[in-house]
Amino acid sequence: MFPAKIDSLSRPKTVAEAAALIASDEEGNVLPIAGGMSLMQAIKARVVRPGAIVDLNDIGELKGIKETASSVWIGAMTRYVEVATSDVLKSGAFGALSDAASHVGDRQVRNRGTIGGSLCWNYVAACVPVATLARGAEIELVSKGASGGDETRVVSIDDFIVGPMETSRRPQEILRSVALTGPRKHVGSAYRKWGHVTDSLPVVGIGVRVVLNDDRTCKAARVAIGGLSRGSQRFYEAEKRLLGTSSNDPAAISDGFRAAAKTLEIQSDTLASADYRKVLIEELGTSVVLSAMARAEEAAVR
Repeated sequence: MFPAKIDSLSRPKTVAEAAALIASDEEGNVLPIAGGMSLMQAIKARVVRPGAIVDLNDIGELKGIKETASSVWIGAMTRYVEVATSDVLKSGAFGALSDAASHVGDRQVRNRGTIGGSLCWNYVAACVPVATLARGAEIELVSKGASGGDETRVVSIDDFIVGPMETSRRPQEILRSVALTGPRKHVGSAYRKWGHVTDSLPVVGIGVRVVLNDDRTCKAARVAIGGLSRGSQRFYEAEKRLLGTSSNDPAAISDGFRAAAKTLEIQSDTLASADYRKVLIEELGTSVVLSAMARAEEAAVR
């Protein structure tokens, strides 16, 4: 299907210019576009009918991965392939994002899609929102302020993710960056999904971040899950049950996920039954926790 008529396409060179273009439309009929992997399908199907599009692909300040002693900054227009192959993100505390980006869609999608686009679209079965929610992050949003300058707002990923295809981003805001902060020693994160083919959308996807004690038991954990009817969400019961566990006792981790799955709303559909999803939650959860713990143990000796 062909899209409905679009009146204009703009390709600004700066965030300020893009924010001004979006703010100029009082009816909210202007949409920013990043990689376009999801939005263009919706536009072609006429599910979304923007009057104008602001293309963010020429804005250099939205691209790249920068590491400091205290954080990692990821520009919203950074491609999946860059996240997947970044030496900064491949292991330790940030490995979950690399894991997720490595298996988003196919090779073409990974070379076009962006981390910011995925977070803003927040599809019910997506990899990057789950991995980011598990890892923990600060989301920087920018818009044109009343005085004409940039107005910046920073929210946690927990407050940014609201529900399936819903975030706290306001219509005139552009996602500028994702910041990963916090300690790195004794910290590891990982993500894994299961789909009907290797790089399909996840039937279930689980992301985990663990902090280990000196004796390698779990001191703190963040767990997120996707592929369920409520979309990307924190898995609080699993977090509680991971405390005190270690890689020396995978059975305890497995038991914890099996019990925690009972607290979730798990649907049956054409992709899998609820009972099968519960099996996936136990198997994937155990696997991804062990991967995160292994990375945390490696980070402890660096």
